Amino acid sequence: MMGHYARVVPTIDFQGSVDPVVWPVNGDQVIQQWMETDHDASGGTYNANFLAPATTTHGQVAGGHSYTTYTWNNNSGQEIEEYWVVNGMGHAWSGGSGLWGDPQGPSTNLAMYNFFMRFSN
Repeated sequence: MMGHYARVVPTIDFQGSVDPVVWPVNGDQVIQQWMETDHDASGGTYNANFLAPATTTHGQVAGGHSYTTYTWNNNSGQEIEEYWVVNGMGHAWSGGSGLWGDPQGPSTNLAMYNFFMRFSN
């Protein structure tokens, strides 16, 4: 459908495990949908499986939330999808401040910066 514009689109998603507005299953579905889209855009060469991430990493913010980060790679080993599940976080910007921020979560800003900088070359 995309013709010569077709390309794999790197995706990062953050999800609070107790978000009452955007249910946690929606975060799962975002990643799964991009896996399907990237599969199609790659001509079928990108075959990530949501149930089989390349890496699963557990972390803890000092004095804050624990979290799990999942990644999925293409056949060349380049990370394509990254998914952060922040335990105990509701509907908030992880690591942010102010009305919609949760300073007890890992920094979404830093994670997104690091993720997209990998593709800047």
